[in-house]
Amino acid sequence: MKFIGALDKDVLLNHDGLEFESKVSKKTGEALEFPMTAKRRYKGQSFQVFDNCTIGNGSIHKYWQNGTNWKDFDLIQFKEALRFYCKEFGINPKETRLQNLEFGINIITSFKHSKESLKKMFVSYKGKPFEFMESKGKEVLGVVCKLSHYQIKIYSKAIQYGLSENVLRIEIKCTKMQKISKLPLYLSDLLSPTLIAELRKELIQVVKDIIIMDNSLVGLTDKGEIFLLQVANANYWNDLTRTQRNRAKNKYSKLVTDKSLKHFQEKLIQTVVKKCNVITSCIKGNNVTLTDYYITELRSKNILQFESSIWNYEEGFSKL
Repeated sequence: MKFIGALDKDVLLNHDGLEFESKVSKKTGEALEFPMTAKRRYKGQSFQVFDNCTIGNGSIHKYWQNGTNWKDFDLIQFKEALRFYCKEFGINPKETRLQNLEFGINIITSFKHSKESLKKMFVSYKGKPFEFMESKGKEVLGVVCKLSHYQIKIYSKAIQYGLSENVLRIEIKCTKMQKISKLPLYLSDLLSPTLIAELRKELIQVVKDIIIMDNSLVGLTDKGEIFLLQVANANYWNDLTRTQRNRAKNKYSKLVTDKSLKHFQEKLIQTVVKKCNVITSCIKGNNVTLTDYYITELRSKNILQFESSIWNYEEGFSKL
């Protein structure tokens, strides 16, 4: 996520894990007071301090899990992480505006991942092709579909972190916040049950709308075989109008229903829904309810700083 706000400069500039450097005036050779930029990331976070505001960029998931984000990160952990995050970096969450946001889930698949297998499997979304993710000199982790306001990323955490389990990440990156809200969103809004429900709904719908190749179809006619070759070609979907795409997608969905042995997309959707339910199951109305397990676990680590097992969204940040 990327955010901008009036952060406490003293807290940031005196942080032991951050070292800032400033630019030098080309005319005088003197060091300029602002802007100042963190020379390296701290737990996946970077900051740029200006005279009248501060811009932050990073992942709260990585912040909470020491620079990695392959483990599960549910709403209870996120709530605690966000509170510690704001306190550590001197952030007022109600005055810190989001400029972009990434959200998604990690699931475990029954198949191993490679960039090639993911590229063949995830073909297109709303007529836009999936392409290999930029690697920045490193191994390509998966695929991305780029649209005007957002991107869909599907990539392997197993490859990224050398895991034995086949952990796959499905993620939406909102490059423009209009994708999820017409009104400005602030850091404090990330725990709004309404927003969380909307993000959950959006993620599930995206998985439903992706053209996913199913290689287990049997008993196809010659026309069916030809159509399947078209489905696998991202350019085919790009050349269709919206109406034509919907017809073709419905035709393919029926073919998969009738002829598939594995029903991969249906199972993937079910897995995504279940995972979303698990990580957001503590929401009830305007409250976030901690299970007995998390109360015991967080208190044992001195992470849980309040007595009640009910955390109210509207009141939660008053404890910062």
